[in-house]
Amino acid sequence: MAKTEGPLVVHVLPALRFGGFETLARALIAGGPSGLRSVVVCTDLAEHVRDMAPVFEDDGVEVVYMQYDPVNEAACVDSLAGFFTQRLPVGMIVYRFGDQRWVARAAERASVFNLVSHVGTMPLPAQIPYIRSICEDPTLSHIPIHFCSRAVETAYRRFCWPPSGSQTVYNGLDVRAFSREVTWAQDDGPSPSIPVRREGTKNVIGMVGRVVDSKDHRTLLRGFRYLLDLGVRDTDLWIIGNGELLESTKQYALGVLELGDSVKFLGGRGDIPQLLAQLDVFAFSALPIEGLGNALVEALAAGLPIVATDAPACCEVLGTHAGRFVPCGDWRVMGYALREVLSNGDERARLRAAACERRWIFDIKHCADAYYGKLLAEPPAGRGRIVRSPALLEPDPSLGAWCRTGVDFPATCDRCGEMGMVIGFESVCRSRPARNVSLLQPHLTASGAECVGYQITHVQPALFESGLLSLTYAVRDLPDRGASA
Repeated sequence: MAKTEGPLVVHVLPALRFGGFETLARALIAGGPSGLRSVVVCTDLAEHVRDMAPVFEDDGVEVVYMQYDPVNEAACVDSLAGFFTQRLPVGMIVYRFGDQRWVARAAERASVFNLVSHVGTMPLPAQIPYIRSICEDPTLSHIPIHFCSRAVETAYRRFCWPPSGSQTVYNGLDVRAFSREVTWAQDDGPSPSIPVRREGTKNVIGMVGRVVDSKDHRTLLRGFRYLLDLGVRDTDLWIIGNGELLESTKQYALGVLELGDSVKFLGGRGDIPQLLAQLDVFAFSALPIEGLGNALVEALAAGLPIVATDAPACCEVLGTHAGRFVPCGDWRVMGYALREVLSNGDERARLRAAACERRWIFDIKHCADAYYGKLLAEPPAGRGRIVRSPALLEPDPSLGAWCRTGVDFPATCDRCGEMGMVIGFESVCRSRPARNVSLLQPHLTASGAECVGYQITHVQPALFESGLLSLTYAVRDLPDRGASA
């Protein structure tokens, strides 16, 4: 059951698949401060990217679908802005880098300025001009970037200067709860949803991760083929995850390498702790463009012996002792490393102990503190913050051409220096529908005298969107409220 009271944080996701963005969002929602509400906004309406929607809903998280169409971006911004104005979140996390450009425009219209952008992948050369344009956009300077690893942050800072407050924040998970689930699954034995091992199978190697271009499943598959050719035939390989390259990878494994029933493709799964409980070795084969590898963090939490390629992010996650590294793309070394770890009980025990020691670096508490510390902080200087949500009213005859919009935030009165409350009003004048004007509520000064307040004017949103103006409040004497805007 979704919470109905408390501050609201919106998680903007490009899809709801069993992937890194979704795993991080779920962990942040579960690890957030007490009393906080969460809504997931998915910007893709396609049915095939909703695999994880039931998982969020079972967690009591509301899921809202809002299509993002770059061809008709203005309409998408309008729709999202209406949602934000209705729900009044205190902040939002944008998980796909680049989406903050249009999400921020929608949020600004609802006077929501506490946003954080997540970056989970290495930049590719073709993406550099686009990334630089976002990082150096002055209208996005209040949105810090949280990089998933130092390797990713270093790669970005080679060609651009991210907004103030940007930092590395490791993707986290509830280590204690995750490891407990793995232990319970080991004690209870395989559930009916867990694949049955082949007759005579002694060991199972597994890799969790989307089958996409940042991973390198083919090196693992060739290494596994080599392992079988070396005489280690009592071992199965489980590939867990969906992705754009899944079908071609299956064809390669079954048609070219002829692995037969020794390899199983399990697709996207919601029972990762139960699957990891059945593994003897966790393998992670990725290319240097890998950003972090949430699955590596899960393997650490499960206390598994790990064999991984030496991509910079993998080395950063595992440190010097919590994994056995092989060169990226070297399938022979991958096969040898898997054989040595499978055949050496002492080495497996050492790797397990190292994983159990290192996993606490990635506990959700550290990740959640960084994200919510920004989202629940006071807004950037010069920007308002919605503090309550009055209902939208019809035009008030006493106000002439004004109606209440519900955009309320604290502000300092330039006339008397006291802190007052800006009450949102919107002009209903048809000749200038884009102009939004707010009025500072009349209040009493410290001496008890009444101060009538000033008018605070928001310039037309089109000027913000063009980048010609940053958001400022032009303050002048309060005119006749009945005057036309």
